[in-house]
Amino acid sequence: MTRPLLVALNALVPGAGLLLQRPGLLPLVPALVGVAGLSVLVAATLAHDLPEALIAGWVGLGLWTLAVLGSTLWWWAGERVLARDLVAIRAVWREAAERYLRNDLVGATSAARRLTALAPAEPGAWRLLEMVTRAAGDGRAAAAAAARASALG
Repeated sequence: MTRPLLVALNALVPGAGLLLQRPGLLPLVPALVGVAGLSVLVAATLAHDLPEALIAGWVGLGLWTLAVLGSTLWWWAGERVLARDLVAIRAVWREAAERYLRNDLVGATSAARRLTALAPAEPGAWRLLEMVTRAAGDGRAAAAAAARASALG
């Protein structure tokens, strides 16, 4: 999903972009604050007393704005962390491949193990570790890496 779309989703429904980026219960917090803000806004429109309606309207709008800004900043901070991780993953992947191609199997195995530590849910990292350890003659480690890669998909 593209960045502008996630930011737009966070603006319309606070926490929606976060839920798409990191599923779980914690991203629901901005959504609940946003719903509370909308509820106060609706109550303000139904109020018959003008001063109470104005105060409630501003409180509701403030809660909604807080939810939108909070979820967007939270998403942005998480996006920056993911981008840094991807840079590190690419560098280690490249190192493992280059060492493997140069027949430096000890260095390639070390880099492939670092890669699986950086991206433990990535089947390709485990396949690379399998390939490198099999070439190095470590059948047990290759079988374990192959099993992990198959389990991940």
